Amino acid sequence: MTVDDCAVARHMVKLLLADQRGMEVVAEAASFEEASATLAGKQIDVITLDLNLPDAAGLPLIEKFTSAVRGIVVISGNAEQHADALKLGAVACLEKSRIVDEKARLVRSIHQAAKKRGPAKRFPILGRQAVRDAFSGWNGLVASAKGGGLLK
Repeated sequence: MTVDDCAVARHMVKLLLADQRGMEVVAEAASFEEASATLAGKQIDVITLDLNLPDAAGLPLIEKFTSAVRGIVVISGNAEQHADALKLGAVACLEKSRIVDEKARLVRSIHQAAKKRGPAKRFPILGRQAVRDAFSGWNGLVASAKGGGLLK
């Protein structure tokens, strides 16, 4: 999903990714509210995010969206915020005015963001004990299957 209040910028991201196999802009949003509503109804892997939206602005946007997607790529005209955006979890930051020249970097960044593990609510991590507990009954089943039956 691309989130930017500028329709031209959203369209540019869409055009830059149009010929990339396995990549598709599945949603667009012009505001924080619109992006939040879209995230509530769709599973989105990666967001390209402008940090200056009409109803919300700045670095807190990254924190608000991080728990909902695998990764965020910031595309912003405010290069001064890029270092802080990376500290807050953005995978990459690109200058909006150079986005056409940095197509290869945009594509790499989106691939990198998509490979991230993702938010905990979607991909829970089980500890060793939880895995042991979950599969504790399988031992006898496997042994019985080797002996010709599927009963414990």
